[in-house]
Amino acid sequence: MPWVKIDKPYVFEGPDGKCTLADLFDDRGQLAGYHFMLTPGSNHVCKGCSFVADHFDAARKHFDDADLSFAVISRAPIERIQQVKRALGWTFPWVSSYGSDFNYDFGVSFKKEDLVAGAARFNYDTIPLKSSEDMMCASIFAKNETARSSTPTRPTPAALKI
Repeated sequence: MPWVKIDKPYVFEGPDGKCTLADLFDDRGQLAGYHFMLTPGSNHVCKGCSFVADHFDAARKHFDDADLSFAVISRAPIERIQQVKRALGWTFPWVSSYGSDFNYDFGVSFKKEDLVAGAARFNYDTIPLKSSEDMMCASIFAKNETARSSTPTRPTPAALKI
C-alpha cells in the first residue's frame, strides 16, 4: 500500500493548550483519528458521531498493546468540545482544528461555496455533497522508520476507501 509523507505542521488546541499532529501519537507508532462532525458556531451535536463516540472509551483499552494512540478531531473551538465531552461523560482525547486546514486537507470539511457549486465531494471524490459542511471519517497515521518520534505518514486516498 503506498504511503505519503505529511509535511504540513498541523497545530491543534487541546484542553492543555496547543499540540501538533506528532504530539497526538503520544510516543506510539500509530495514530487513529476520528473526525467528529462538530462545526464552529453550531449547537448541533451529530447523533451518528455521538453513537460511535459512545464506544471510544471502552475500545481505547485495547490500543496500548497495539502501539496505537487515538484522538478525536473537530473544527469547533476547544471550549465547545469540552462542553460536549462533559455533557456526555466522555474521557477520550479530543482536540480542535479550529482555524486550520486540517479537516479540509483530509476531505472531511467543505467550504459553503463548494457545496453550492456542487464541487464538494466526500469519501475521496465518490459522494457529492450539497449541504453538510463536515462529515465523519477516520484517518490512520503511522510514524516513519527514520523519524519515529515526530513524522506521521498517511496512506494515499485510494488506499483509504470507506
